Amino acid sequence: GLFSGILGIEVIRHAIIDLSTGAQNQIGPWPAIVLAVAIAVKGGLAVYFRRLSQSLASPAFRASAVDCRNDVIVGIQALIGVSLAQANLSVFDGISALLVGIYILYSAYIVAAENIDFLMGKAPEPKINEEIKRIARQVDRVVEVDEIRAHYVGIYIHVELTARVWGDLPTSVSHEIAEEVRDAVEQLPEVGRAFVHIEPVTASPTDSQIESTENVTT
Repeated sequence: GLFSGILGIEVIRHAIIDLSTGAQNQIGPWPAIVLAVAIAVKGGLAVYFRRLSQSLASPAFRASAVDCRNDVIVGIQALIGVSLAQANLSVFDGISALLVGIYILYSAYIVAAENIDFLMGKAPEPKINEEIKRIARQVDRVVEVDEIRAHYVGIYIHVELTARVWGDLPTSVSHEIAEEVRDAVEQLPEVGRAFVHIEPVTASPTDSQIESTENVTT
C-alpha cells in the first residue's frame, strides 16, 4: 500500500509538470521494447500473486499482485504516451498519466485499508471457522468442538478452541488428543497457531451402557 501510494504520487507529480511545461516525451524503439517486456513479466507476476492470495487468503500476496498490476498500468500508459508524443498530442499523455496516478492512489487506499484490518486482529470469515471446527472434530475421541475464537495476527490466523472429550479418559490421553487437534488445525494454510483447551464430558458411552444394563437387571 505504501509503495503504491508513493508511485501514484510520483506519477501525478510528473504528469502535472509535463502539463504545465508542455514537455515532449520522445522515446526510441529500444526503451519501448524494454517497457513491453517489463509489462509482460509484471503481468504474469500479477496473475501469479493474485492466484496465491486467493488460495492462501493472504493479504500480502494480494498487495504484491496490486503492485505488479500498477506497474503494468504505468508501463502501458508510458507506451501510449510514446504514441501520443509521436502524433504531437503529448498533452493527452499528461492527462492520461494524471488519471493513472489517481487510479494508483485509489488502489493503494484499498490495499492499505484491507491490511489495517488484518493488523488490528480482524476475525476470519465464518467459513474458515467452520472448516477449523470440521477438522478438529475429525480427530479420534473428540466428542465436540466449540468456543472457537480466531483472529488474524499479520497474515495468519491464531485460533483458540475447546475440544470436549470423555471425562473417564486419563489425563495423559487427553493431552495427546489436544496435541492431535492442534496439529490437525495447524495444517490449514491460513492458520499460524492453534491453542486447544480440553474439557471433559461427564457422561460416557461406557457409563450409559452400564446404567442401562443395571436397569434391565433390576
